[in-house]
Amino acid sequence: MNEVIYSKEELDDRSEAELLDILKQSWGVNDNKIEVWGELPALGDTTFGFLRNPHLVSTGDRLYYPVQGLEIEPCSFFIAPQDAQKCGSKEHNSFVRCELELSPESERSKHNNPLSLCVKRGTGESLRSLPKEIPLEILTNPNSDEDSSQFISKSIYDFYHEKAMGDLDKLVKKKQSEFELKMAQREIDAIQSLEIIQDKIQENEEKRDVAIKLVEKLNNKQIELDKIVSKLTQDKVTKQTEIQTLVASYTRIEAEMNNKIKRLKEYVADKALFLKTFEFIDEEVLELFIQESQPSSD
Repeated sequence: MNEVIYSKEELDDRSEAELLDILKQSWGVNDNKIEVWGELPALGDTTFGFLRNPHLVSTGDRLYYPVQGLEIEPCSFFIAPQDAQKCGSKEHNSFVRCELELSPESERSKHNNPLSLCVKRGTGESLRSLPKEIPLEILTNPNSDEDSSQFISKSIYDFYHEKAMGDLDKLVKKKQSEFELKMAQREIDAIQSLEIIQDKIQENEEKRDVAIKLVEKLNNKQIELDKIVSKLTQDKVTKQTEIQTLVASYTRIEAEMNNKIKRLKEYVADKALFLKTFEFIDEEVLELFIQESQPSSD
């Protein structure tokens, strides 16, 4: 590793690309990515964390910032909640592999460290330690014609089997939790939809009841109107019958009166002629009685 230590003033006017180049040269990183592994302390009640005692993946060297005043203590890198929750634990320490990037300028200024790095979001990966006693060799049977001609220690098999089962158990629990959350949400959505439908049904039933009452009221009004019309029609027929009866009676009475008047006039004319014969009246008076006794031209 490069042992050059920089003052903070020397780094103030450098671009981000230059700052990264300084770190890569100081730590002996030849790749574009700075990959490290380190220890993530128990999170407790926090959602974020800091990677402690970091080492380069390529060399295994422990990392120190090449900055005056910061070169004594090992680096620590901020881990955002996304990776902290994925790789960390609330109860115990964890080991994590990740990629680094420059912290935002505001954070570098806040901590007075121009070279401050943080874990690049989404690059965190959990590490699992192997027991020291596990042999790592793979044994081969050169005389075997079977497909399974290579062998490993049962302790290695058990270790990875246990890890795989643990990962599978976590995955099953995660999927089960997600499924239960989805089912709970669907149940809530179904209940809400059912309540909306029930409200609509109740609203429609209320409208239906109002419509039924209105129709019944209109039917009652129609019945009353039909009764009134029927009574008026009956009264009209009765009145017409009465009028016809009165007209017939009047016609009959008029004919009787005309007949009586005619007979009376004839009687008067006859008596006038009788009076004229005995010279009780003169000729002019007789003519007058005769004219009055004659039927009118109308």
